[in-house]
Amino acid sequence: MAEVKHFLSFADYTQDEIMDLMDVTITLKEAYEKGIRPPLLKDMSLAMLFAMESTRTRVSFEAAMTQLGGHALFLNTKATHAGSHETWKETAAVLSSMCDGISARINDSSVLEALASNSTVPVINMLDSARHPSQVIADLLTVIERKPKDKSLKDVVFMYIGDCSSNEDSPYSCCVTLKAQEELFSKLGMTIVLCSPKEYSIGDDWRAHIEAQCAESGGKLIVTDDPYAYIDQVDFIYTGVTWYYDVRLPEELAKSTFYPKYSVNAELMSKAKPTAWVMHFLPGNRGWEITDDVWDGPQSALLPQAENRLHAEKGILAYLLYPHRTHPSKQMEDYYLGKLENMLTVREPNYAY
Repeated sequence: MAEVKHFLSFADYTQDEIMDLMDVTITLKEAYEKGIRPPLLKDMSLAMLFAMESTRTRVSFEAAMTQLGGHALFLNTKATHAGSHETWKETAAVLSSMCDGISARINDSSVLEALASNSTVPVINMLDSARHPSQVIADLLTVIERKPKDKSLKDVVFMYIGDCSSNEDSPYSCCVTLKAQEELFSKLGMTIVLCSPKEYSIGDDWRAHIEAQCAESGGKLIVTDDPYAYIDQVDFIYTGVTWYYDVRLPEELAKSTFYPKYSVNAELMSKAKPTAWVMHFLPGNRGWEITDDVWDGPQSALLPQAENRLHAEKGILAYLLYPHRTHPSKQMEDYYLGKLENMLTVREPNYAY
């Protein structure tokens, strides 16, 4: 039996493992575009625990599991005993005895760790208070597809505009998507440009960690408060100023702090390369994070990036769950099918009472 591998953060993955996962993801997307949906996870089940609202994450994981031949079960944590009438340890044990995988979208990252520690099947982070790794696999797929043809991943320049702070005292200290991007892209040797007001800049400890990963991979971390300083060099412009559940900054404070200076608008894009792409994890604040003309413009990758959530989830699920699929012989299947059919077939008694 293969070792159980979880998907909680990119800290648990090597560069080679990430690229193996991406190879699976890209191949599954190629198959999808040709009308082929390999039933790699036939008869397997995924328990999806949601304590937060979701559009893209829920639909993409549920559709991904279906397209791979499996089944996803939506579990609203408020409608279950999880975390209230029973411990997360017990929930993990029960779900992993019935399902082939567990995924969770829960505010508290310690819950994901408790699930993984007590599960006998892979546990997938669908977003917690610290990271959103499944989103970043979709982001990486978008980068691979849309980077200049003459550039390798190590040559890509990725700029994030918005709240780049990383105060560990707050679970919502910075965009959870950005934190996962920093963790992954620095490991892959990319150049990361963080652009924010100085008071919302990356924290010293997290910066040291990311710079250490860059030093090892050949990547680079650049920090600036000027959106125009590197705009002519970047290949991807990503924004998401404030956490969309409005727990980091109230909307009016976010607007007064970040706009119009940190808006991705036509003026900023006029200084960017014509091959540069605009990205956002969505949902976004149309009109002030990204102006309508850019949101709907020719350099917007927002909708293809959102679609890539489906392909990313398929890659993650296949990579983690397929090694644990059972492969009984045809003879064994036929034996039990025949035995059960015999037990369930209505028969006339051949004896008299």
